[in-house]
Amino acid sequence: MEEDKEEIIQLGSTLHEDYFLGNLDEPNHLLVALENNKVIGFIHFFVVAGCVDVIDIVVAEGYRKQGIGTSLLEEVEKYNPKEIVLEVSKNNAVAIKFYLKNGFTKVGIRKGYYGGVDGITMKKVIG
Repeated sequence: MEEDKEEIIQLGSTLHEDYFLGNLDEPNHLLVALENNKVIGFIHFFVVAGCVDVIDIVVAEGYRKQGIGTSLLEEVEKYNPKEIVLEVSKNNAVAIKFYLKNGFTKVGIRKGYYGGVDGITMKKVIG
């Protein structure tokens, strides 16, 4: 994983200009999608008390709409959470559609969560 860190940070910078992975010790986890030893996607999350909280999920632009994001979410479900929770900008219609397609529902609003833009809290109950 350490050898992929620079590629992960570079891909993460498509979300945040100053993307930083932070501490990847428990309860943090990082799953990476590779093609020919190149990072093409990742999901960064933590698991606490049977709940997965997704920090970021990113798929490289040329690899989107190929099921990679869905596969990453499916891998997270192998941690046997009761639910998966995440926040998404209300302005990110593509991501909201993706999450709805993958079984998430809108459960709340976090005012100004993204630098003045509201965040939508979404949840998927497992089982």
